[in-house]
Amino acid sequence: MMIRASFVCALALAAGAAAVLAAADAAPAAGPARTIEVTAGEYKFEPAVINVTEGEHVVLKARVTDGKKHGFSIKELGLKEALPKTGEVVSIEFTAPAPGTYTVACSVYCGNGHSRMKGQLVVAAR
Repeated sequence: MMIRASFVCALALAAGAAAVLAAADAAPAAGPARTIEVTAGEYKFEPAVINVTEGEHVVLKARVTDGKKHGFSIKELGLKEALPKTGEVVSIEFTAPAPGTYTVACSVYCGNGHSRMKGQLVVAAR
């Protein structure tokens, strides 16, 4: 009976250790944020495609280059920031979501090309 109880206890410990390791593997990687510079101007974002990895801590440093008011939004992530026409840098911080392609759009009317001012956030699986 003592051997059976010890065996059951050992199995429970092994299962618990496996669960902890699986949870650690699924958690976002700790570490410094990745900084990416983004400019908005003349009805486009540069870079037009921002590539990140799922779970990555990202800080976008966004600014305007054409002297007009613009905005930066990724609707699916709930991100929406105004970018001042004077060109001050605005930090936009987030953790990269599930893999996929997300639309980046200008969220402040900036003229006739406003509806075409789009980009993409491409999130790769880790």
